[in-house]
Amino acid sequence: MIQNILEVRQLKKYFPVKGGLWGTVGYVKALDGVDLEISKGQIFGLVGESGCGKTTLGRCILRLIEPTGGEILLDGVDLMKLKHNALNEARRNMQIVYQNPFLSLDPRMRIRDIVAEPLKTHRNLSESQIFDRVLQLLRLVGLEEEHMLKYPHELSGGQNQRVAVARALALEPKFVVLDEPTSALDVSVQAQILNLLKNLQRTLALSYLLISHDLSVVQHVSDRLAVMYLGKIVETGSSEEIWSKPLHPYTTALFSAAPIPDPDIERQYEPLRGEVPSLTSLPTGCRFRTRCPLAFEKCKVEEPPLTSISRTRSCACHLIAEQQ
Repeated sequence: MIQNILEVRQLKKYFPVKGGLWGTVGYVKALDGVDLEISKGQIFGLVGESGCGKTTLGRCILRLIEPTGGEILLDGVDLMKLKHNALNEARRNMQIVYQNPFLSLDPRMRIRDIVAEPLKTHRNLSESQIFDRVLQLLRLVGLEEEHMLKYPHELSGGQNQRVAVARALALEPKFVVLDEPTSALDVSVQAQILNLLKNLQRTLALSYLLISHDLSVVQHVSDRLAVMYLGKIVETGSSEEIWSKPLHPYTTALFSAAPIPDPDIERQYEPLRGEVPSLTSLPTGCRFRTRCPLAFEKCKVEEPPLTSISRTRSCACHLIAEQQ
């Protein structure tokens, strides 16, 4: 019996850098050998600085952009081997909710047609069946029949994101990528959308990959967590374990920068030194070593693998591996 809904193995995505008459002069290594496992019914959080490759990973998993190499197994099916009709069939089981609902919804379409579009593409339903399904989906996300004939500009940001969620659930997917689903919304609306997503996950037995740079969002809803730096996963574990005791120096720095909503607590925080390296000329060895306060000689010459530290945790750090 397959326990994981998703397995990603050594996934790579290199974007070519053009140099005029010389053609391709290098590559931006947005993803460079990413390994990931997400269990069925799990909310898996993915965090990291802007530009580290989080969104690229989500889109490569769904093959919205083509990976350079690696394996993607969704419920045991290797998506990298699927083409044309077979890939279209597989897309029914995987969906995405984008960061900005105002950009992900067609402003020329009514809400009814936006939610009905995947049904018309992938299902052979009558008009009355489509109407009933659209209404059911809208009510599922907290909207009503009165919203069906409206356009996206007539709704609030939170309502538009609910429409985006309804569209993603139209085909009853097993796996959904949530690409920073609350970052474009007001703070007062963020909690509503997060609670909605969590309730839907429990009700419909969904599995999520939640991409976010907002650590409080990930802490609130995630079961497991992965920390990403410059196209690599540097630490994985349960959300509770990583929050209570981060292992990797980058994870420690990232979490220490998160604000605490209590003015009486004084946080000791030292910002990371140096600049983020260019993805076209990564450092030798550990790619975090140029900013790491704990780096030593081995970090310059050997890239640390993502090593199992315990049954539930992994970390890519020479120092942590030597301490075990």
